[in-house]
Amino acid sequence: TSMTPNAGPTSGGTQVTLTGTGFFSGAQVIFEQESGSATGQLAASPALLQASNEIVTSSTSMTALVPSTIVGQYYLAVVVNPGALTSALTTNAQFSFDQFVPLVVAVSPSTGTSGTVVTITGVNFYTGTTVNFVPVSSGTSYNNVTPISGSISSTTLKVALPSGISAVSYYVTVNVPNLAGGSNTSATSTFAEIVG
Repeated sequence: TSMTPNAGPTSGGTQVTLTGTGFFSGAQVIFEQESGSATGQLAASPALLQASNEIVTSSTSMTALVPSTIVGQYYLAVVVNPGALTSALTTNAQFSFDQFVPLVVAVSPSTGTSGTVVTITGVNFYTGTTVNFVPVSSGTSYNNVTPISGSISSTTLKVALPSGISAVSYYVTVNVPNLAGGSNTSATSTFAEIVG
């Protein structure tokens, strides 16, 4: 089993896609705590976190929403089919909780033209956050768009749609600075989509 994305905020809510074999309707996803670091080994008494909104789309693919956590950083996802048949532990299905990973949950309004001000709602937004508008199918990406000055809080920001944006659907993601001097980008989610 493998999983994308493999990181998200400690507040939970990241939508992940798991790929493997033998997924059945009613399958659940459990996140099992690793032993302190990304080793692939479970902790002696691992915390177990139940995902929500598990949707099996085929026998090889399913989605789920990651729960929140206050215990540990690294977890392995395990798919549990009805009848308690479980997938094998693998670092391909590893998830890292990071207080500096942002999450976008809503964009309002969801349509607009160049200059339209939209409000982006989520978690883990900080000073220095920028916004990406990435076409769902084809077209030009607008990356690292600067929010309106003074509009950033930990859960909301405002940004004007960039000049030249086309009338196509865009995924909206945000980048926030991290302690390593780089940035963390929120996962792409169909929850955060705008039509230019």
